[in-house]
Amino acid sequence: MHDPTKMNKIPSIIPEFCFDLISRIPVGGLSLIVIFYELGWFSKGQLFSPSYLFGLSPGVLTIIFTVFLGASYTIGIIIQTLGDIFLYIYQKNIWEQHNDYLEQLITQLEYRMPITVLKNDYKAINALITDYLRNYNPHSGLVAIKLSAENSLCNNLTATLTIYFLYTTYSLIAGNANINKLYFLAIGIAVSFLIARDRYKQQVLRRITMVFALGTIGDKISPSI
Repeated sequence: MHDPTKMNKIPSIIPEFCFDLISRIPVGGLSLIVIFYELGWFSKGQLFSPSYLFGLSPGVLTIIFTVFLGASYTIGIIIQTLGDIFLYIYQKNIWEQHNDYLEQLITQLEYRMPITVLKNDYKAINALITDYLRNYNPHSGLVAIKLSAENSLCNNLTATLTIYFLYTTYSLIAGNANINKLYFLAIGIAVSFLIARDRYKQQVLRRITMVFALGTIGDKISPSI
């Protein structure tokens, strides 16, 4: 028989892991792979070459993989700070598109949560919505975390590609890179930025809908992920 107490704890554990797994670890891992590639560590006989790795014992491979995940997570946190710069570019414009609902939204949040929020502090509003949904409906809170993670992933990917673009530009000036790589990176930056903006737009709309629905019908709301 399932323990209801343990089952109720699951929604509070999953969001943090979900956010890290989606938004931080992939871009951190991608950054490490790019660094290793530029250093030539995938070449034959080098540290991360397939022939070298396949010769290691399972225990050593497990340690290497664990260290790689830890390093990816750490780098992902650093990159997220840069990724937030791209978030600031479009978040104000998207929230202002829903300005008619913003004041009512803040009023409802402040009624349920003991905190005061400024109308133009969009990052705080977003965080407060997440806490509100997690407190009053774990399923809705999990959806909010997932939406934030997807948007953060795209912002972080944009930041990672931008850093690599700048590095490639420097290498091109030094005569060590191909200009075609710059074109592909520029396209990648544009695409990931547009996707990030679109995900944030959907995130804001769904968060507003979930908050108003939760305020109307209470814990009956349970959106699918």
